[in-house]
Formats: sequence, C-alpha cells, structure tokens
Amino acid sequence: MSFNWRSYIGFAEEMCVRVDEPALRSSISRAYYGAFCLSRNYLINKSKIPTQRPHDAPGKIHQLVIEYFDQSDDSDECMAGQLLGELRKKRNIADYEGNSVIERDAVGKLVAKAREVISIIDELDS
Repeated sequence: MSFNWRSYIGFAEEMCVRVDEPALRSSISRAYYGAFCLSRNYLINKSKIPTQRPHDAPGKIHQLVIEYFDQSDDSDECMAGQLLGELRKKRNIADYEGNSVIERDAVGKLVAKAREVISIIDELDS
C-alpha cells in the first residue's frame, strides 16, 4: 500500500495550531510536500511529465512539476503552479533560514493554500 500524501496536510493542520517554532516550520514543510507529492503523482499518472530518474538532481522534479503547471494553458493547472511555487519558497525558508520569523497566522494561510492545490488536483483528476 502506498503512502497517503494527504495525511501530510492533516499533520500540517495539527502543527499549525501550536505556537512553538519547530511545529510551525514543520507545518509549512509538510503542507508543501503533501501538495507537491499529490501534484507530482497526478502529472506522472497522466503521463504529463516523466518519472524522476535516479541520476537527476534531487530538486529537479520540484522545478519540473511547478513549471509544468505554471506554463499550462489550463487556468486551474496554472493556479496550482502558482500556489505550489509560493509554498515551495516558504518551505525553503522554513527549512533552511533559521533567522527568518515564522508567524502562526501566515502558517495557517499556507496550509489553506496546500488544501487549495489538492482541491484543484482532485478536480482535474475527476
């Protein structure tokens, strides 16, 4: 049985109500990865992008997924790309920039954006 990436969003929601910084940073990261992995799998299952090969740079698939959506003629796919791009930037800040300030209200909004990506993907996949 494969992992349910949606569970990352639920975990992100649990973490974003806490006030400690590790939980807030984890919430951002899990929200992005839940939305990203569902989006990536959608594109792979629809044969819109190739599967990642082992020799590819690890971050290349992130860029490939976001660029595919950003460059799409479909307005829903384009919106998914914009949201994923924003979530990825915020995830990079949360994961790598220790001096950045993480505000609880902003984290909740990011989790909502991850839910929006998932909603778009679900609609496209139906």
